[in-house]
Amino acid sequence: MRQYFVAATAALLAVSATTAYADVLSSRILSYNQAKHQLHLTDRTIVEVDLKNFNLTVPAKPGDRVEISYDGSENGIDRIRDVKIVQ
Repeated sequence: MRQYFVAATAALLAVSATTAYADVLSSRILSYNQAKHQLHLTDRTIVEVDLKNFNLTVPAKPGDRVEISYDGSENGIDRIRDVKIVQ
């Protein structure tokens, strides 16, 4: 029984160590300050991101709906994975 418990625990740790979850933020763009790399959204969120680092098919403009995939923690956004303009 103990061997089963050790094997199950090891398998669970292996799966949880390799699984990454990303959070998604979806809102409309209020403005983008290119000098400060700040994206202001209509829900009053301010995201520090340089949009030139993401291959956007169309330029971001006020009123566009944006989806931001990111790795987050209790401190906020750790790393932005992707930025998409959605219709």
